Amino acid sequence: MQMRHTIAIVTPAFTPAEAFGGPVTAIANLAKLLCKQGHIVTVYTTDVLDPHRPYSRYSLPSIENLEGVTVKRYHPIFRIFGYWVTPTIFKDLMTEEFDIINAHCVRSFQFDIAALISRIRNRKLIVNPHGSLYSYGEISDRVRRLLFAAHNAILKLVFRRASSIVATSSEEMYQFNRFGLDRRKTVLVPNFLDETQFAKLPSGGALRNKLGIGPHEKVLLFLGRLSPIKGLDLLLPAYCRIATKLNGVWLVMAGPDGGSLPMIQRFLKENELSAHAVLTGPLYGSSKIQALVDSDLVVVPSYYESFGITVIEAYFCRKPVVASNVGGLRDLVINGKNGFLFSRGKIDELVNVLEEALGKSKDLEQMGEYGQKFANDYYSFRAVENSILSLYVPY
Repeated sequence: MQMRHTIAIVTPAFTPAEAFGGPVTAIANLAKLLCKQGHIVTVYTTDVLDPHRPYSRYSLPSIENLEGVTVKRYHPIFRIFGYWVTPTIFKDLMTEEFDIINAHCVRSFQFDIAALISRIRNRKLIVNPHGSLYSYGEISDRVRRLLFAAHNAILKLVFRRASSIVATSSEEMYQFNRFGLDRRKTVLVPNFLDETQFAKLPSGGALRNKLGIGPHEKVLLFLGRLSPIKGLDLLLPAYCRIATKLNGVWLVMAGPDGGSLPMIQRFLKENELSAHAVLTGPLYGSSKIQALVDSDLVVVPSYYESFGITVIEAYFCRKPVVASNVGGLRDLVINGKNGFLFSRGKIDELVNVLEEALGKSKDLEQMGEYGQKFANDYYSFRAVENSILSLYVPY
C-alpha cells in the first residue's frame, strides 16, 4: 500500500507565472501528479508573475487551492540579481507540518530557505535544479560570477544531505557529474505533461483566421520567452531569407518579453517583414494549444536548453520540431523522425533545414504522428508516474 506523505514544494515561481518558462509548467504538473497519487501537497512560492517585473502587484491570492494543491504566495521585499527575498516564508516552513520538502530552482532565496529548513527540522529533502545549476555561465558580470561561485560552496552542502537530486535530461545529468554530485543520489526523471489536456485538440483555423493566414499558407511557430538565449537573432534572419524564396510562409512569435522584444521589433521594421511575421504576446492554456494546432513547424533555435518543454507540447499537438542540437533538445528530437536538428548558431544550416522541412508536407504529418506517440510513451503522466513515486518513499 502506498504511503501518504505531506509534501512541501518550495519554488520561486508557480502557476500562473508561465512567463518564467518551462520550470513553472513542470512544477505545476508535478504538484498535480503528487496530489492525484493521494499525497497532501502545499506549494510555497512568490507572487511574482513576470521575472522582469518582480515588484508589481498582481492581485493574486496569498493562499488558494488549485486542483487540490494548496498554494501559498509571498511578496518579495527586495531583490538581489534575481534573488527574491521573501522572509515570511521561513516562519511558515518552520511551523507547518510536512514530512518531505521538495526544493526547486537552486539559484533562489526560496531554495536556500527550503534547504535550511530541511536541516533544522530533519525533513527528507528532494532537489530539482531545473537546469539552473550552471546558469552563471551566461553571466559576464564579475561580481555576479563571484556570488555564484560562493553559492556553489553552499549548494555542495545542500546536495550532500539531499536524498535525491533530480535531473530532467542527460544534459543535466552531465552537469551534475561536472559539479561533483554523488551519483547514487542523482536520478533522471524528465519533465512531463498531462496527456489528458491534449486528448481532444481544437479544430484548426482559429489563430489563422485571427491573423489573416490562409489555410494553405505555412506557419513557423516560435513559442517561448523572447530572450537572447532563445535564439531569435538566428530565427529572424533565417526567416527573412526563407520569405524571399518561398511565398506564403508566416512566422508567428508567441511569448512574453525576456529582453529581446526591442531587437525583434527593430528587425521586423528594418526588413519590412511585419506583413507576415507577427508577435502575438504570451499565449497560455487553450490559446497556446490553438497556436500549436495551427502551425506547420515549431522552431526552437535556442543557444541552450536544459530540457525544452515546448518540444513536448508540440508533439502532443502532432507538430514536428526544428531545434538546435544543444542540451536537453538532443534527447527530445530524433532527426528525421519527429523533427529536425541543426547546429547551434548556424543560420545557413537553419535556413536549409527549414526549406527542406517546408517542402515535405506529407512527411510532416507522419512526423507529427510519431511525435505524439513519442510524447505519450516517454513524457506523459502515465510514463513517469512510477519514477515520481519512487522518489517519495520513507527514509
